[in-house]
Amino acid sequence: MSDPPISNDPIYQTMISDEQSMFPIATIQYQGKLWFVPRWLVNDHEGWQTPTHIICPDNVQLQDLRGKGFHYDFGLTAPIPKPVFDRLCQGKPVSGWTVIQRPPIRFPKQPSIH
Repeated sequence: MSDPPISNDPIYQTMISDEQSMFPIATIQYQGKLWFVPRWLVNDHEGWQTPTHIICPDNVQLQDLRGKGFHYDFGLTAPIPKPVFDRLCQGKPVSGWTVIQRPPIRFPKQPSIH
């Protein structure tokens, strides 16, 4: 099986909350929907990254902040309960959430933010 091509699609940032803190999470488009990317598998040598798993936020409302002067592209309108968020970040199943392990999509490696 060959590697998927490297996508030129944007990697968005969504501001979310886990009921304890607020922070950005990478967000991509895949199969016509937005998906959260909590972790990346990075290939420094070849210059690409791929999600370890992706989470579809279909059951929560996202506010589109693009072009409105914010530092983020989307914002979650309500927090995700911390226990649910922790399970989702580990790639574990949670009722009502769709999680895909190792989706066949790659992106150029993003520069480190310091």
